[in-house]
Amino acid sequence: MPENSALLAAIIANPAEDTPRLAYADWLDENGEPEWARFIRLQFEIEKLPPIGPKASKAKKEEEALLKKHEKNWAGPIASLVQRCVFRRGFVEYVRVAVADYLTHGDRLFQLAPLREVRFVEIKNQMPALAVSPLLGKAERLAFSNTIMDQLHYDGRLEALLASPYLATVRGLNLSMSSLTDADVERVANCPHLGALTHLDLSTNSIRTPGLRAIANSDRLPKLSSLTIHGNPQVNVDGVRAIVDSPLAERLEQLTLAFQVFRDEGVKLLASASRLTHLRMLDLSHNDLTDAGANALAAAPNLAGLQRLNLRGHRKTIGKDARTRLQKRFGKDVCVF
Repeated sequence: MPENSALLAAIIANPAEDTPRLAYADWLDENGEPEWARFIRLQFEIEKLPPIGPKASKAKKEEEALLKKHEKNWAGPIASLVQRCVFRRGFVEYVRVAVADYLTHGDRLFQLAPLREVRFVEIKNQMPALAVSPLLGKAERLAFSNTIMDQLHYDGRLEALLASPYLATVRGLNLSMSSLTDADVERVANCPHLGALTHLDLSTNSIRTPGLRAIANSDRLPKLSSLTIHGNPQVNVDGVRAIVDSPLAERLEQLTLAFQVFRDEGVKLLASASRLTHLRMLDLSHNDLTDAGANALAAAPNLAGLQRLNLRGHRKTIGKDARTRLQKRFGKDVCVF
């Protein structure tokens, strides 16, 4: 397979930049690799498409077919060092890897691909070693194992992680399915090393209002603008109020509150929240909303900037007229059911 080492080096050195990747696609076209060139451009296209609809479905089928045919070759030697690779914008950006393997091969991984996200599995007793390693801060986004008995809640793992100064460059932190309690979340909120964090995922834990309030009012998270709370059934109306009445609400650009129990009452709070003026993505899927909640959203004065409103799971609970009203207000590509 032909390779342009100079362009690959530029891609790896600047993983957030689009230009070197698109230049590589052009080079591939000129050197007998049109399918990889098409794959790179296709993944760029998919990022810009609405996630649901015929265009997205067609593009994703083509993406899947190309990966099935070429994934091993396109991933290259990094595939033998990790448990899973995920391509974004044409190249491997995400890997799932055992902590021990990451500590052994981490530098090599970042030499082979423009990695931006690492999910750690098989933590075992390796967290203290990971926390003191500069490798921890090499990826922009970190996620941790959600396997039972290998979660952050156990054996002081969360405390060791949060003590690491190498978190200072991390922009995304996924702590979902980690058996975290409110006390654990309060530790996250008080961590002195998360000043660069822009996205936090606390889905499927045991979080209640005190934990949410700690995050929403933390002065240790000045750049946080994206919060994902998915599948925490203890999050009720008071939890929603803790978010919308906080300083965090003024910065929020993305908010996911899917599979919760606050229903219409909580949605009405969101709809009337004067601080949510920067919100661009709101996910309220599977919350048992009715026309009352839908109508409140459709009339919300401070949600005019929404670019994505996810209401999947509500086709049977929200009537046709209310759905039409929402899509007329926000657009069919923005409001999805």
